Amino acid sequence: MVSQELFHALDKREYESNMGRIKDVTDLNAALNAITTEHTSEALIKFFTSITVRVSTINSMEYTAQRYFRDSRFLLNGGGTHEVLQCNNAVWAGL
Repeated sequence: MVSQELFHALDKREYESNMGRIKDVTDLNAALNAITTEHTSEALIKFFTSITVRVSTINSMEYTAQRYFRDSRFLLNGGGTHEVLQCNNAVWAGL
């Protein structure tokens, strides 16, 4: 990943080991933040997929907020976890 231009700033010998990354975690996180805030979630997913790095879907803040309020209203109106999961599965399935 660090051989790619986007993440080349992280190509440091000390980051090759987990201990090196842990030792410098504050600077490493700041560098990652500087890189990732310049790109959309969709662009990052496309980038990682193109270099065959596994990546999970990144939900937008809008989606996360909508889901939180939808699920909260549902629970306040007597729904339970089982019903929320059914509701979410139906949404994900496009029903």
